[in-house]
Amino acid sequence: MRIPTDRTMVTAAAFVRRAHDWAKALEDRARHGGAPTLTDARGEVARHTGVAPGTLENLRKHRLKTIPAHVYESLRGGVIRALEAELSHLEHELSILRQTGAHPGSDATASVLADIQAVRSALGLGPDGRH
Repeated sequence: MRIPTDRTMVTAAAFVRRAHDWAKALEDRARHGGAPTLTDARGEVARHTGVAPGTLENLRKHRLKTIPAHVYESLRGGVIRALEAELSHLEHELSILRQTGAHPGSDATASVLADIQAVRSALGLGPDGRH
């Protein structure tokens, strides 16, 4: 779910591909978050992003050749919010580990730190959390 930050020329197919990846990731995340079916997950993503469930389905099934800019930006915003929420969760988890006296070199701490770095990288942030 990497958020592109460069300003290079991109084809319509690349926008559709990226939107497909984002829509799929958001639906899968909702599904793992407790939505019992893909249809329920799609409805949840639609409510959070403002993108119609039919558009999400068409993206997932590779039925679109172009994508409106507002749909692309809505999905991008949804991915950014999901990554920010994940980062907040991971930082809280790290705080709890530190408060409970977990060794800084433990597997649990290293795993959380690696996940934090991966999310920061996906958001285009440096190790210190800044652009």
